[in-house]
Amino acid sequence: MKMNVEICKDLTFDDGLHVYKLHGVTLPSVTQLMKPLTDNYYGDTDYEFLKNAATRGTTIHNSIENYWLFNVVDIPHEYKAYMDAFLKFVEMYKPKPLATEVRFYHKYLYYAGTADLICTLNGNDNEVWLIDYKATAGIHKFLTRIQLEGYKQGIESQGITIHRKGILHLTKTGKFTLDDEYDDEHDSESLEVFSALLTLYNYMKKNKK
Repeated sequence: MKMNVEICKDLTFDDGLHVYKLHGVTLPSVTQLMKPLTDNYYGDTDYEFLKNAATRGTTIHNSIENYWLFNVVDIPHEYKAYMDAFLKFVEMYKPKPLATEVRFYHKYLYYAGTADLICTLNGNDNEVWLIDYKATAGIHKFLTRIQLEGYKQGIESQGITIHRKGILHLTKTGKFTLDDEYDDEHDSESLEVFSALLTLYNYMKKNKK
């Protein structure tokens, strides 16, 4: 059963420009808000490396979405191992998707984003998970922790309760890890940092030349 996410039906997204708009007004994305952190970490990384990583990530995300929508496995051969890892996750955790590729906006703070998967696992319908897919070489928790908290706050502002957060790490060896260390002890710090990033964005926008 799909979750009712029609509350965000007025949110539009330009895939080419990666721009979210609500009633014609542009909203910053979680990715955009996190740019000071990601630029600091990836600033010296080779452009072609980042471009190839982005292409890989988009291809894998699209293939997973087609799996959820049409129950088909269709992915270029060079990325097959990542899909194999995803299917192992499905077999082991038996996720029941409530919503996939969920475009949302924060009802009061007016930022937007797209969550990969909202689901339950292993038949536990009383525990709703927010899961983000990663196909990178490693997981940088100081970044993913902020990202997930931004997603959670935005989604919950729309009346959807999230109980658990996790990163589904898919690897080129065909293995996966569900990293679920994103709970109580770090929530307050993650929220504090994300709120600071939003404040910084709004301040810079207000004083833009």
